[in-house]
Amino acid sequence: MSKPAAIEEPLRTLRSRLLLQVNESRKCFLVTSAREGDGKTTICGNLGQVLASSGLRVLLIDANLRHSSLHSFFGVPNHPGLLNVLLGDVEFQAVAQDLGTGLSLLPGGVASAYQEPLLAGENLDRLLKMARERYDVILVDSPPVLSWSDVMLLAPKTNGVVVVLRAGASTAEDIRVLREHLESAGAAILGSVLNSIPRSSKSRSNDRSPAPLSTRSAAVEVSGLGLTKSVPTERSGR
Repeated sequence: MSKPAAIEEPLRTLRSRLLLQVNESRKCFLVTSAREGDGKTTICGNLGQVLASSGLRVLLIDANLRHSSLHSFFGVPNHPGLLNVLLGDVEFQAVAQDLGTGLSLLPGGVASAYQEPLLAGENLDRLLKMARERYDVILVDSPPVLSWSDVMLLAPKTNGVVVVLRAGASTAEDIRVLREHLESAGAAILGSVLNSIPRSSKSRSNDRSPAPLSTRSAAVEVSGLGLTKSVPTERSGR
């Protein structure tokens, strides 16, 4: 799946920052967002492609078991998937789909049998242990922090969290509560992506923030989590 040209450079920057964290014991990272619709799955899928294009073995895991969608991003089946592994119905190696060029996907699976305690069980720990032995980088797409408590179970099992926020939608209050939730779970917040930044026709010569990048559907700028100057204080109507 090709990426809009304008999104490639920010993703390469995010890739470089993420790779600074990677070693033999640190290779599994969570991608989450404040709310539904912030674009975390798109960022997760594109970042996986960029990492794999560098010659790395990359596994994407769709752990948003209530609303799995990474399979749609790549146009592959959603079943069987992670849910079936957690239920003990199938082995992880049998359902991880090879997408080519070093990229693999473990889709979410059909959500009808989903129960939150599955994410706290030994089957997920065993799966992640095997994945760490097989892959150089693992990206886990999780539910939004402010929508479900699942991320509180997932974050401690990973080595760091990348947060996706949506320009014009994520508020300063969203960021404050999101940070509190992740820190209370013991998560290491590696940074954030501000998504869907509109191109401004005004001069930014006096603005120290990175210039926004326009694409067909989204734009990203990589920064730390302190984005209160870049997001509205009130949620925009949409």
